[in-house]
Amino acid sequence: ERGIELIASENFVSDQVMEAAGSILTNKYAEGYPGRRYYGGCEVVDEIEQIAIDRAKLLF
Repeated sequence: ERGIELIASENFVSDQVMEAAGSILTNKYAEGYPGRRYYGGCEVVDEIEQIAIDRAKLLF
């Protein structure tokens, strides 16, 4: 899908920042909790965060 990102906090970073950060998640603003985000398009972030939550629960 092509479009213009109009959310200021979701700007696209330079190649240099991408190399340092190492993740396209740098470009995604994902405030809130999995399945209850304030902005759409966070399905992949939700999945990653839910895996982290589940793994943390196993530790504690």
